[in-house]
Amino acid sequence: MPRKVLLVCTANQCRSPAAEYLLRQRLADAGLKVGVASAGVFAMSDIPAQPLTQKAMQELGLDLSEHRSQLATPELIDEADLVLGMSRRHVEELQHINPYAARKIFLFRPFCEGRLWQAADPNEEDDVEDPVGLPLEAHRACVGLIDELLADLVAGWREQTVRR
Repeated sequence: MPRKVLLVCTANQCRSPAAEYLLRQRLADAGLKVGVASAGVFAMSDIPAQPLTQKAMQELGLDLSEHRSQLATPELIDEADLVLGMSRRHVEELQHINPYAARKIFLFRPFCEGRLWQAADPNEEDDVEDPVGLPLEAHRACVGLIDELLADLVAGWREQTVRR
């Protein structure tokens, strides 16, 4: 189990902040102590989360109003034990930003599903699609998918902890 996780999307305004707050909540519920942060590969600093993402998260009882975007920097990547990009493009950009960290950078969905070492199926969609510019239903669906994937991830980490 990592000590610190960095979750990354494009602008750090939808997917990665939702994942950050959802992961923090799931970790707290499981009694696991892991640091969590989020960033964007093309983020401008200090921008709040998208209003529709905030609304979708409020419906789950989580408040993103204090979130402010930050850029994924080599230092942020170095500080994390595990870096998860929401899309293949994010993984590629992260590896470009910090090529020395490639061993700890993974695609979010396959990692959460435990498909880490399987060859990628080019016909399978492993990216978590960006809901920006789409209606509230798309933000709800995105947040729901992220939460479902994180439930599996945290359950696996909890199981590892119990076995020790």
